[in-house]
Amino acid sequence: MTFSVQAQNVPVPQTSAPVIMKTSASWCSLCGGYGWNFFQQLLNDHQHQAVIFAGHISGDFNSSDASQIGANFGVYGHPTFLFNGVNKGLNSGNTNAKRAEIASDVQNFLSANPPVQLGIDANYSGNQLSVNYSLKAFTDLTGDYHVAFYLSEKEKVGQQTPIGSQAVHKNLFRHELNNNTFGQKIFSGNTPSGTVYDSNFSVALGNYNPGNLEIIGIIWKATGNSFQIVNANVDKSVQQSTDLYKEEMDESTFKVFPTVISGKACIEILAENQISDADIYLTDVTGKKLAEIFSGSLTSGKHNFYLHRAEIGSSGLYLIVFRAGNSVKTSKLIMD
Repeated sequence: MTFSVQAQNVPVPQTSAPVIMKTSASWCSLCGGYGWNFFQQLLNDHQHQAVIFAGHISGDFNSSDASQIGANFGVYGHPTFLFNGVNKGLNSGNTNAKRAEIASDVQNFLSANPPVQLGIDANYSGNQLSVNYSLKAFTDLTGDYHVAFYLSEKEKVGQQTPIGSQAVHKNLFRHELNNNTFGQKIFSGNTPSGTVYDSNFSVALGNYNPGNLEIIGIIWKATGNSFQIVNANVDKSVQQSTDLYKEEMDESTFKVFPTVISGKACIEILAENQISDADIYLTDVTGKKLAEIFSGSLTSGKHNFYLHRAEIGSSGLYLIVFRAGNSVKTSKLIMD
């Protein structure tokens, strides 16, 4: 892994996101029974509000980092559901009550002003993952704050008792990306509100499908020999660098600014040559098209298009997609 500190200008949303972790094991029948169904319910309820993952502490998808996170909170069994490290005490007879309880926990956490948050911009090329990130303190901080990044797969087919060998595991936690389960220390002592930390790192991965990856970032506060979850974020749209940008798009530039909007965003296309077949549109992080911004041909020169915040209902992360022929470029956009 390589690591460096330099300004990356990654937008940092002033948002809160709790961490919901399920401990699991591929051979565990309860994990594949009521634990499996409950995890799916939480994904349906909170996948756009919380950072949710299943960390296997035994079996086919065993992760030593998941085990260390569980041990940090005194959890060694499965299935166990943790809300920001607090064991919710789920069993087969209290799923409805615990679902409502977690829903209340999520809303309470979201309503609080975040003391610190991070922005993540991940790219994947040639089995190399590059992550640019920024942290910003929104209040005065006291103590030692760490940030750690983790790899998660949106879906993975594999064994789960009693479902079988073709079970589709959702939000499967894999491993840390910083050579330390609880990351590196970013802020220490007294950190004034408004302090920003920018950095980046790259790490070689196996042969993953970037469209199936999520990069999780968790901000931890060190307390003695343990860590507490402060806030979290996730990049659900890891961008892939390809060799598709030839012909018409090869000499074209595509910019979106600002990348965090409360009013409007400008999409600027600078085309060196005519682009005969182009589209610009807005999608959510799943790729669902939400708004058509432009469709047609573009003459050479600069073209500006505008997207107004009022046209989009919910706040959160979106993608601006620029297609020219068979080539596609994307830019992330955060609606405040």
